[in-house]
Amino acid sequence: MDNNYHRHSRLINEFIDMTSLDLNNICVLTEAATGDYWVTPIMAAMAGAHVIAYAKDNDYASANESITFVRSFAKQFNVENKINFTTKLTPALINQADIVTNIAALRPINKGFIQHLKKTAVIPLMYESWEFRNADLDLQECERREILAMGVNESHERLPVFKNVQMLILKMLFENNFEVYNNKFLLVGNDKFADNFEYILKKCGAIVIKGSAWELSNNIQNYEKIDAVIIAEYTNPDTIISDTGIIKTDDIKKFLPGALIINFSGNIDTLALNRQGILCYPKENTGNFKMAETFSYLGIEPVLELMGAGLKVGEVMHRNRLKFDYKNAKTECLKYFLCQNLNTENTTL
Repeated sequence: MDNNYHRHSRLINEFIDMTSLDLNNICVLTEAATGDYWVTPIMAAMAGAHVIAYAKDNDYASANESITFVRSFAKQFNVENKINFTTKLTPALINQADIVTNIAALRPINKGFIQHLKKTAVIPLMYESWEFRNADLDLQECERREILAMGVNESHERLPVFKNVQMLILKMLFENNFEVYNNKFLLVGNDKFADNFEYILKKCGAIVIKGSAWELSNNIQNYEKIDAVIIAEYTNPDTIISDTGIIKTDDIKKFLPGALIINFSGNIDTLALNRQGILCYPKENTGNFKMAETFSYLGIEPVLELMGAGLKVGEVMHRNRLKFDYKNAKTECLKYFLCQNLNTENTTL
């Protein structure tokens, strides 16, 4: 149950007002999930949508536990009559959807799923286009059936998602007993996550050496007094650290004694690190296309902003899809600051 209803209600309503989120006469198919992700179906309903909230068993809760959890918020926010909770995602329910959120319980949105969508249904990724994962969504089938799918521009000044990413790495460092100020970090990565980490760490007075895994590996013998190695390789499928990886565990032990491996995102062999007595956080491999900690690690506002932005992109997409054909609807959507292009021509992941 929500222990801070007034603050959360204020934040949701402020976001709805800021973005003019209007989901009246729109059906949103999304998930019922535990943690701060309860906010997605609740915000959609508060913005006027008819919501289908699907739940399935996961590592955190059973489907029924998730529904009970979200239903308690629906009662508190007085939107229970706008949400249809279900544990069975039937073709008939899929066909009702105008907006399908690309989030955990609904994945993969594959050919079998897409064939039941109406032609004017749309799919907001709920993340930026460069983060696209083929495992999430059959984009070729979407294009074949002219189902509009687009990314969310998380970098716009009106949507400070990457400011929250900066806070995320700071919290991870603080909770691992790093002062940050005057600490010295090797930052492995060249994507937006790494760029934002470099920016905030330097702003906080840290010394940051940033580069690709190959660049840092080739110069590892030249680094001294390194406090931590931060891995930010979100889209990189290669093994970044292992006995035979790009960065060798033997080299870390020899040249970076005492350095903690902070694996925000990327493939590392944690068993190899353990054998060498090298500390790492988290203790399990994060893997690529994942973050070690989600925005709920910070609090509800970052989750709310990210999910709300996806809903707004969905609204813009759907309203344009009702007015225009597939090609022209995409063109019109790209005039809105939160919408990002996504197609098989510029997606190779």
